[in-house]
Amino acid sequence: MHDIFSGLGPVSGNGTAAAASPSPPAAGRCPAVLFGLGNGALTLARAELLHAHYPATIFGSVNGKVSWWVNLAQALTPFGMGWLFTQFGSYLPSLLLLSVLATLAALHKDLYGFRLNPADFWIQSD
Repeated sequence: MHDIFSGLGPVSGNGTAAAASPSPPAAGRCPAVLFGLGNGALTLARAELLHAHYPATIFGSVNGKVSWWVNLAQALTPFGMGWLFTQFGSYLPSLLLLSVLATLAALHKDLYGFRLNPADFWIQSD
């Protein structure tokens, strides 16, 4: 059985890495930094786009509906990409699919604009 913690260096009795353990190489840190930057940029961009297109009174409702779809896609994408890798033995089909989807999304935005119907987000009060 492969020990998943073998690259952590010495481990103390409570399961935490000892202070003398080496830090991961720069190549190991780079993907994590890029993921963090991209995820943070997505959060800021979504908030700015929604703020520019919708009134503050419905911002929370619109953001919730958009976030639901983003979170669903982020949760399901690894399973879909893993399935494609299992079927084809390569990440090329996954990358091609993502490229096609991104292109279609960009064309849809250019053709139809970024706008949801604000009437769908009004909260009725009694």
